[in-house]
Amino acid sequence: MKGLKRIALASLCLLSFSGSGVYAQSAGAVQTAQKRIVESRVDLDRIVAKIDQDVIMQSELDARLEAVHRQLASRNIALPPEEVLQKQVLEQLILENIQIQMGKRGGIRIDDWALNDAIARIAQRNQMTLEEFKQNLEADGLSFSQAREEIRREMILNRVRQRQVAQRVQVSEQEIDNFLSSPE
Repeated sequence: MKGLKRIALASLCLLSFSGSGVYAQSAGAVQTAQKRIVESRVDLDRIVAKIDQDVIMQSELDARLEAVHRQLASRNIALPPEEVLQKQVLEQLILENIQIQMGKRGGIRIDDWALNDAIARIAQRNQMTLEEFKQNLEADGLSFSQAREEIRREMILNRVRQRQVAQRVQVSEQEIDNFLSSPE
């Protein structure tokens, strides 16, 4: 019986030592794998501002900064320090986001017909066909679908601003009568 106990005890000791070695090896492998994951981590995107129920992502800020850089460079305008420019662009994005939300709440919608008409007028003002306009957009690094959505966004912003101005401008009957009775 004592011999059987010794064999069982020896077996348990061997299993515990060999098992801890396996654990140590697997723990080391896990740590190595975790280290590789951390080293190869890529930031996908992050939130830079939250406005009401919406957010502004880093990718949106980066895209707008790139557009501003291109625009200022094409006009040979000196760039402000990057931190200042980034702050100004983020503030502009926040303001636009608030106005877009106001437009949505106010029921402002730009249908495809109105958008297509605006795009055709932009191309015409630049003395281009629609196809030439698309090609110029692509040459500037902007897809036609991105440009369409940016134009739609600008149209919504313009309508919101028009509404804000119209609400502030109030002309009384007396002012109309005074204007009509003036000699000029």
